[in-house]
Amino acid sequence: MLCFFNLLPIPPLDGSQILRVITGMTYETYYRFARYGFLILIVVLQIPGVREALRIVTLKSQVIIAGWFGMPEEF
Repeated sequence: MLCFFNLLPIPPLDGSQILRVITGMTYETYYRFARYGFLILIVVLQIPGVREALRIVTLKSQVIIAGWFGMPEEF
């Protein structure tokens, strides 16, 4: 779950650096936005749709990786 969580485009997570590069945001603008990153992260994680999306992606990837090692699909 941590790998998908880390891709959220909210500072200080790594996804925010990807978003910064894609949008061409300057470092100055990024750091002004990043000051509030933890507060934004807390608020975003309270949204049921975001939590559900993280749960689904995590479970699907867990099933795929388990299949690579011959484990049953359901845990």
